[in-house]
Amino acid sequence: FSDDFEGYPLNDWPSSNWTGFGGNDSDHSANYIAEDPEDATNKVFRLYGVIGSMWSAGAEREFALPDDFAISLKVYNGGESIPSNGHQVRATLGSKSGTHWSNPGRGYFWFHKDGNLYAADGLILQSYDTERWYDMTVAFSRSQTDLTLHYWVDGIDLGSISLLVDPAIDDLQDHIELTAQAGSAYFDDIVVTPEPATLFLLGLGGLALRRKRRAK
Repeated sequence: FSDDFEGYPLNDWPSSNWTGFGGNDSDHSANYIAEDPEDATNKVFRLYGVIGSMWSAGAEREFALPDDFAISLKVYNGGESIPSNGHQVRATLGSKSGTHWSNPGRGYFWFHKDGNLYAADGLILQSYDTERWYDMTVAFSRSQTDLTLHYWVDGIDLGSISLLVDPAIDDLQDHIELTAQAGSAYFDDIVVTPEPATLFLLGLGGLALRRKRRAK
């Protein structure tokens, strides 16, 4: 699937395709289709986790995860100051079984308040700045025993990590999850491509051609 958020009304939750996970996402005055912070002519999806608390906001979209797929999207983190209490992470991407926040899931990456972007195993991929768009791609491959996640940021290959398959989690994943754990996070131009072997043969440009946003 793909979603550039242009087809939804401004200031509304995109309910035709996205379901909240039962946190601050229920506050639609803070979680909605918004103007791009850098381009008011472009629509994006804004989520907001309450700062200094454990009250994050999440959005789930149904997707039957194949063994091999790639997901690409743009992520922009707000510049709010995050204290030592409550959630310590800004934007995240992952997958989940069902839509409730407490259901089993996998985190693919997260932007920590310490200024680092982390992979699913806790590896630091790189540092990052708030109030800036990042072009993220994760290619996911599952064998009988291992999960491999390969990362690109702004078109730069940052390598891969491996995790052990946990059937109690990985056999049940059926939603893609966007989250703002603390502060504001904006998402745009999501493209999910099954069987990413084609992606590797054609190069990452194959995804880039399907997005509306131009690199700045």
